[in-house]
Amino acid sequence: MHRFFIFEPDKIEINRVIIVSNELIHQFCNVLKFHTGEQILFLDNTGNEYLCAIENISKKEIIANVIEKRENRAEPKIKICLYQAILKNPEKFESVLQKGVEVGICEFIPLITDRVERESLNKLPRLKKILKESAEQSGRGIIPILHEPVTFKNEIAAVRNCAAQFPNKKIVHLLAHTNEKKSLKEIVGNLTQNIEQINIYIGPEGGFTDKEVLSAKDAGFKIFNLGPRILRSETAGIITSSFIIIQNQF
Repeated sequence: MHRFFIFEPDKIEINRVIIVSNELIHQFCNVLKFHTGEQILFLDNTGNEYLCAIENISKKEIIANVIEKRENRAEPKIKICLYQAILKNPEKFESVLQKGVEVGICEFIPLITDRVERESLNKLPRLKKILKESAEQSGRGIIPILHEPVTFKNEIAAVRNCAAQFPNKKIVHLLAHTNEKKSLKEIVGNLTQNIEQINIYIGPEGGFTDKEVLSAKDAGFKIFNLGPRILRSETAGIITSSFIIIQNQF
């Protein structure tokens, strides 16, 4: 069944959904060629989904009746945030977003580390479109957030401040490093079910520097390796997130 997130000027009312945006009308009429009576799922980006049947379809407006409102069940039980170092090839970062949405990542934070070769992202509208379409395709109820880039140095400072101000907040910080002896499996095996959030930090093509790893350890990060094979940066975050979600049934 086709799924669509709804934003202004389109709107979800108590008993019906009204589509007036040219983009969705074109997609419904010319691309998917929907007919009256067909069922569709609309999403409000807060975790609710609406099973609807098309009542009227035209080139100016589409009206669908709400059959059932229900809670989306595809969102992970805890928040997983991926701090992905900005990659040299923009297409690889796009792949991280697409696959990350599919596995259940909630927020993406582009990371500027000592070894990155680019410090900004291009084509933000395209990246946000990738997030939206990936969320629709994978059955998510909320479109993951893409934040502005942050430096690793500032992130370390923010982690320290958060720990000092909110000592009872259950956040785990995991950083991938090839020279670390402890495996991800060991780290994940010790996670408890009352965790509120897991932050995963993945370095660029050249990895994190020893200085960065030491500063992360000093800030309370858990350092892990992903096994004997060296993974590409764009692969590491997806593998880590998937493993955590599957192992802990998040």
